[in-house]
Amino acid sequence: MKTEVRYACIAAGAIFSFCLTGCQTEETFVPVTEGEEITFGSSLPGAVSTKTIYGDEIVTDGTGRRYYPVYWADNDCIAVYCPESSNTVRADYMITPAKDTDGNPTNTSAAVTKTGEVGLQWGSASKHNFYGFYPAKAVSGVDGDGLIQASVPVLQDPVRFEESTVDGHKVIRGIANTDYAYMWAYTQVDKEKMEAGTDVPLTFHPLNTILEITINGPATNSAPIKISSININAVDPDGAGQNIYLTGDFECDFTGIKDGTGTTPTCEISGNLSEVRNRITISCYDEAKKDFIELAPGDKLVLQAYLLPNDDGFEKQTLQISVSPLNSANLVKTLQTDQILAHKVNLVSLPALKTGGTNYWMDSLDPTIYITELSLPGSKFSILTEANNSDIIYQNATIQQQFNTGVRAFIVQTGALYDTGLFGSFKEGELYACVDSRRLDNVRDIIKALGECIDNAHAEGKDNEYVFLQLTFDGGATDNQGVSWSYDDQRGWIETVEYAVKEYCNDSALGKYIYQGEILPTTTIDDVKGKIVLKVNYNNTTMGNYIPANSGVPCLFSLWETAYVEGGVPMKWGSSNVNRQTALTWLYQEVTTVGMDGTNLGESGPNGNTTLSDKKQYVSDLFTESVKAYQENKDFSTWFMNDLGGCLVGRPYSNSLSSEGVVALTKEMSVFAVQQLQERSENASLGLIFFNFADNLPESGQEYGTASLIQTVVDNNFKFALRKDSPSAGTAASRPVTRSSDGWDE
Repeated sequence: MKTEVRYACIAAGAIFSFCLTGCQTEETFVPVTEGEEITFGSSLPGAVSTKTIYGDEIVTDGTGRRYYPVYWADNDCIAVYCPESSNTVRADYMITPAKDTDGNPTNTSAAVTKTGEVGLQWGSASKHNFYGFYPAKAVSGVDGDGLIQASVPVLQDPVRFEESTVDGHKVIRGIANTDYAYMWAYTQVDKEKMEAGTDVPLTFHPLNTILEITINGPATNSAPIKISSININAVDPDGAGQNIYLTGDFECDFTGIKDGTGTTPTCEISGNLSEVRNRITISCYDEAKKDFIELAPGDKLVLQAYLLPNDDGFEKQTLQISVSPLNSANLVKTLQTDQILAHKVNLVSLPALKTGGTNYWMDSLDPTIYITELSLPGSKFSILTEANNSDIIYQNATIQQQFNTGVRAFIVQTGALYDTGLFGSFKEGELYACVDSRRLDNVRDIIKALGECIDNAHAEGKDNEYVFLQLTFDGGATDNQGVSWSYDDQRGWIETVEYAVKEYCNDSALGKYIYQGEILPTTTIDDVKGKIVLKVNYNNTTMGNYIPANSGVPCLFSLWETAYVEGGVPMKWGSSNVNRQTALTWLYQEVTTVGMDGTNLGESGPNGNTTLSDKKQYVSDLFTESVKAYQENKDFSTWFMNDLGGCLVGRPYSNSLSSEGVVALTKEMSVFAVQQLQERSENASLGLIFFNFADNLPESGQEYGTASLIQTVVDNNFKFALRKDSPSAGTAASRPVTRSSDGWDE
């Protein structure tokens, strides 16, 4: 992996080049001959100019231009294509940079050597055309046709962060992975005029468009702010359905540059156009410190983003930069500027950071993304709080506070309040959130609270937000119901679910929030936005068959029997009946009582359902399965649910569920999951990730690491080329931009 910055004097509008030039001269002219191996040498150019597209230009000398060091790095490789070569049309060459007196690379090479057994050799033609490309490993195809296939990824994390001090403040630079800093070169030589031993000169030019983004710390006297990620989004300027691609595969044709005709390669977008490719994301998680980058007043973070080659440039107001402060509202800046210059480095300086507001992260997503592609942070046992008089505390924040922090999935244990009547016939029922069959909130009130969160989002112009609510079985009837018991607990509960949910839908105050169309593998954000998607777990097939197959309950159903079922279980829509199937598979890991390693599970002492090591392995396995499903599952039918929450039991904790054990497991799983997810680079959905203390409160989310976990799960939605409904849809239209007094979009 290349870590060095190679751009000299880089700034917006900059043209920079690498020049491979001759370095050997013969006293007597001896022309090269057919079959002789071709050699190359290298040197680098001087300064280039700059252009700033937003904010003040940083000037480092009296010319008004910004300078960067330019040098080859050890083991840099270039690919050279020559159709007139006598033996092979392509060969790769390694650059060995010369070193200065301090041992640092310089702008000249000590050697340029072939990486294979055979390099390019002179052919029979007089004129030879040479086409160069950096880096060589990005060249996935040439095959004698002069076409280069390469790719720019959505995820462009720095390879490391370097920190310096300027005027008493930190300047943190994310060292970009310059494997995506694509460059091209062309030269034509006449071998009849080429002296033997002379190196072929190649001048390299940038192919990408580059943004260099400076994130400025908060205003004076403000508290430091952590940043989880930076996103660059292309938006449709006029709402006409135009797609603007920033990332993904592309193909460049070099052969049009020949005999003095043509000045640049012709590049075209290629690959899978039904993926989200109008975004670049850069993580601000520092692997060395195991934490997100934090900026105090006066500090700066500098990052680079590589965009696809774009000879047409970018229309005014078509790029937005979004900064994600930890568990806070995104800060968005629409670039109000003339055209962003293609093949140049464009400087962007952002206003001072701030925090506050609701984390409406869904609104920044392409609405045509399939919902099974998304990663939703969720709260385990969402209302088991001290304020709700729960004996065991799983959450500190209210549902509204959890939503505002970015949580979009919730689990509520429920019991049924029902009356069987004198003859055992079902009359009516209500669902209540419960703990150990003790009644807490009516599920009606929970749906209403979540609906109000959605209404608040709509009032702020955030229309993509939706919620996932899972209802689970807490043992049947609630306390103090005063009813006869001709129904067993399980039948009474599942039939109450059927009755209650239908009643919610018939209630004008609640029904408007519940999604009532069938959930399919191809269901998108656009389908469910502004709604609550209901999901019900049932515990065995007998229980599930109490609801008729044609019941039409607007819920997803799935069987829960064990902590983890390899391959997953079928999902059902409209009924839990075994005969009611959908094309969806529910691949889950869910266990609450976790024994310390060494615990004999299920004995009279510690009663864990699995051990801590096994639970971590289940979590890791599901992360792996999600990558595999993305690569193999073409119909978007696997929906993941990964439960990180629960409680540790056994020494040194209680032998049964306890608030102390809940905190202990939270600390274990949040650190484990954040590390696993920050290290992952493959395209994949995480599905629904549930955990304890899903908040950003100082005493829990910040203390136990779950605040970072929420943001890590959210950021997964922006890291990869998620799949969407169609290649011709999905680039969001640009909204009217109003500037607030602090410089950010309102």
